[in-house]
Amino acid sequence: MRAGGSGSRTAAALAVLVLAAGGASAEEARGRTELTAFFGVSLLDIERTMGASGPWFPAFDSRETLSGSPIVGVRLGRRLGERASLDLEVGVAPSLKIERSGFGCGWEFPCILPAYRSSSSASSAFPVPTRVTGAVLPLIYPPPVFTDRDQRAAYQYSLGFSYELTGGAARPYLNASLGGATYDGVHGSATDFRLGVGAGVALGTGALRGRIEVVDFITPNHFLTGGTEHDLQVRAGLSVRVP
Repeated sequence: MRAGGSGSRTAAALAVLVLAAGGASAEEARGRTELTAFFGVSLLDIERTMGASGPWFPAFDSRETLSGSPIVGVRLGRRLGERASLDLEVGVAPSLKIERSGFGCGWEFPCILPAYRSSSSASSAFPVPTRVTGAVLPLIYPPPVFTDRDQRAAYQYSLGFSYELTGGAARPYLNASLGGATYDGVHGSATDFRLGVGAGVALGTGALRGRIEVVDFITPNHFLTGGTEHDLQVRAGLSVRVP
């Protein structure tokens, strides 16, 4: 009887081990590599203005803007543990909007008198060159205005680190990354270094999960302005773990 009881306990223990091994195998089958496809919108909105005037050379004023686009991309992540991952990401914003506009008084469009000043105009977003002659009332010249609109693509790439703050079906996470963006056809072709910081939430517990996130890509020396600019992106995606 004792031998039979011992054999039953041994069989039960073996069954528990087999089930645990099966669960571990199922978990391992989901893999530590995670592939994410995402889409969203870039809220980029930056502007550069230039102007000059003088007694013996042409006067001009111009503005150049670069604004946002839809964005699509993929991310390949490698789980470093239960909550952390190392992520390689590439994406494209296919239709950034570029607008160049302004006015100029030059050799083709002479302003005649050598002294100028700028005054605002309710009908224009740009200053209007004004001819000034001492106490004489200023005469406003209708400026030759130019406008050029176009669309260009921007390609972004980064290597980052993500960390999930909690477990469960909804896992909030933080991420940080280093990378760059290449703007096609803007001043020829320009590439900027960028730092990304963001937060989001991963939804689901199985091999297939959804993601919603907001990421701010910070460029310390943007090619258009020479200053620090922000590209805020709002994105959603679908992730799958692969072996």
